[in-house]
Amino acid sequence: DGGGNTNDGGGNTNEDDDSASLPATRPVSTRAAKKVSRLLCLLCADASVGEQLRPHLFGLLALSGASYPRSGVHIATAASDVILAFAASCLSASLVWFLHDRKMIVHMTDDVKELCSAAAPSASAPSNSRCLYGPDAEEAGLWVVALKTVVRLVAASCRHRCDELLRDYDAAGGYRVLAHAIARSEGGRAAKLLELVTALACCRTDGDGTGAGRGDERDADELDGPSLDLAEAKAATNAQAFEIVDELMVRSVSLIRAYAESNDGRRPEFRPRADFAAMARFSVDYAWDDLASPSTSASTSASTSSPSSPEPPKADLVSELLVTTLQLYSDHAKNFDLIESEYHTLSHYILAFPSFSDVSVKVLTLKTLEYVCTGLAVADSAVPLKVATEVFAAMSERLLKEAGKMATVAAREGGTEPKREGTDDANEEKENDERRENAFRTMVQDAQLLCETLVKLLEFDERVGYVMLDCGFLGAKIDDMLDLIMTTVMGVYVSTRPRDENDDDDEGNDEGKEKEETALDGESAQPSPTVSTTMDEIYECVCRVLKNVVLNPEARAVHGERGNNSMRTEQTIAPDSSLNTFLTVGVLHLGDKASKAALGVFEGMMSKNHDELLRSDMACIIDLIDKFDPAVGGSPTSSSNREADASSSTVPNADTKVDKLFIARQNAMLDMLANILATNEPAQEVFRSCGGFECIVRIFFRLAGSINAPKSDQQENDPDNGDSPEDDENKAMSSAVMKLLESAFKLVATATRPVSRNQKNSSDLSTPPLAIDILGEDDASITGTVMSSTAAPSTANLMYLRNYGFYIEFANAMSEAGVLLDLLNARAVINMALEIIHPKLVLIDGKRSNS
Repeated sequence: DGGGNTNDGGGNTNEDDDSASLPATRPVSTRAAKKVSRLLCLLCADASVGEQLRPHLFGLLALSGASYPRSGVHIATAASDVILAFAASCLSASLVWFLHDRKMIVHMTDDVKELCSAAAPSASAPSNSRCLYGPDAEEAGLWVVALKTVVRLVAASCRHRCDELLRDYDAAGGYRVLAHAIARSEGGRAAKLLELVTALACCRTDGDGTGAGRGDERDADELDGPSLDLAEAKAATNAQAFEIVDELMVRSVSLIRAYAESNDGRRPEFRPRADFAAMARFSVDYAWDDLASPSTSASTSASTSSPSSPEPPKADLVSELLVTTLQLYSDHAKNFDLIESEYHTLSHYILAFPSFSDVSVKVLTLKTLEYVCTGLAVADSAVPLKVATEVFAAMSERLLKEAGKMATVAAREGGTEPKREGTDDANEEKENDERRENAFRTMVQDAQLLCETLVKLLEFDERVGYVMLDCGFLGAKIDDMLDLIMTTVMGVYVSTRPRDENDDDDEGNDEGKEKEETALDGESAQPSPTVSTTMDEIYECVCRVLKNVVLNPEARAVHGERGNNSMRTEQTIAPDSSLNTFLTVGVLHLGDKASKAALGVFEGMMSKNHDELLRSDMACIIDLIDKFDPAVGGSPTSSSNREADASSSTVPNADTKVDKLFIARQNAMLDMLANILATNEPAQEVFRSCGGFECIVRIFFRLAGSINAPKSDQQENDPDNGDSPEDDENKAMSSAVMKLLESAFKLVATATRPVSRNQKNSSDLSTPPLAIDILGEDDASITGTVMSSTAAPSTANLMYLRNYGFYIEFANAMSEAGVLLDLLNARAVINMALEIIHPKLVLIDGKRSNS
């Protein structure tokens, strides 16, 4: 009543008042309303005041949802503060039933409908009234005040084990009114209204409905306040309220609208048998079209193409909706399963991840996924993880495909094809290429963000690896990406999928199939490494994920036949049958980043394996080293003939120019093997049995003549005899070969040391020396040339090197390569050899005198 009198006296609702008096009278009314509101709020802190206010509740509740002129908005705010104080401290079960019997929530909701223009104004409202309705009331903040009051009152009543007011709110269309208000509010006020969804979602819906509390007398326990536990009060038991978020999400996220238009109005479904891969491809294609489109974005065209499409909200609510969802998930451990199992909000956001234009929304989506997987131990996050895996795979495939197109364009521009510069077609083509390049860079960054999240989750919980395996990440997805890479590398369409024997193709296709198989033949695919390619970054992302997935115990062995042929299911195969090929292609044909990433996957696998997979991987790496033969057409020595003379490998002729990239790739593989042998003892034996030591010798025999003799001191001091391009090339080649030689010595050292010694500090003087010939001829563990099963792999390797003359052949290979022609190189070789005996055995640095 006090607030109403203030409005009559200072709210200027009398038409005879002069509008010029508003600035003078409004402050008086504002201060008076504030004082009355504070007084009533203090009184409502006493629970006994609630019953005394019972006769005045109808008038008090009506003030918050009434329409006011701009000069009277403070009246609604003051009344709302008093009602919220009353709901927090004075409400009881008997008062809840009193409000229900008087249908006060229904009346309040009807007032809000009228205020929000969701319903026509009542006939009693004067046509010439200055009271605010619709957008004007929203701008003045009346929507927020009215909805906040009724929702908080309803939420407070549910804490008294009585959901009658919640049912009244639902029956009066309160959920629809709130959704309507959020969709038509500006950004800041829409965010405040979204907070009310959280309050409604946490309302208890398990009231006993027995009419308890109707009497005037309350039980003693009610006087002490609500009996609901504070933790349980945040459980989202009223899932119906979350339909507001779901509806607004469908209207806000352009991908969901576009998907519905392309699928007869059906939105994405996340049931167990749903085609997650198809939905992910649609999302990635939609995002690419949006990024690479000339003018009108795909999201804009999708929102306006169909008149039946739901109208997007006035404010951009994509981020605010996700914040509201995350708030609910973090309030209670059960909320994720309660909401996600029904509405799949997080799954929708992950599916739409590539299409978001705001990077902050993308980051928030991934952070929400990380929180659910790491912070909610009981949460079932399998579906969001499946969606994330499929989206990452679809993005990788699309990027590899576009990278191939970009490589084709670059080859065309660098070729002899005439350019049509200055023409309209040429300018348009140039603009399209620039847009595609910008779209490519944007999607690569998105893939890197998603890769970071997947790697974190794989390192945190091994169950994530099982989910990715169920999605076929090591099966069909690797095959598809390998096809795209090989098609770009070979310049023709290539398929790595096993061909069905029952496929009755015409004879005209036989030639093409034979061409494809020949292109993929490991022996015929010559290395073509380069410093960088357009595929490197996305290939690196895939390898980072693979490095963690392959560590799963079930990653590399399953039963069954891949493909659709159900007649051949008895055979046991490995789901990663294309994995080694995928990694090998990265080392042979892509840039330095891709090669390093591929070798990182090999190292991760081989450092943990102790079975036949280790042997097959080791044979693959040794064969890969042999492929980088500087002599064109050189055939590597088979591991079955490793006992033959190592010097019998092919040697480049005088006209052969050794590519330093070949040496760099071999260098990286030797370093990787040294890291593996330093920690995995069975790998030391496997390295020997697969011909690893013979491979080291072959490398330097194939580099015969690659280093020429350096200039003499007199030639260097002669000012007329400057460095020629040949001299610079010789120095660069000498440096590359010496780095390779250093890696070879390191590999020999780790192969002949026990793992426990490899893990010690090499500068530890207490470490006993380990000479090359430490074993005696009469060693009990070794008889003749046969290694005892009881001997450690490092000990067996030492004796193997002695018995088969490795050191002599290794020295001959270094000499053939020209390493010893330079005095500094020769001293470095001696130092590296002495360090194998003991780390402190080194020659004094410095040049030798001319004598």
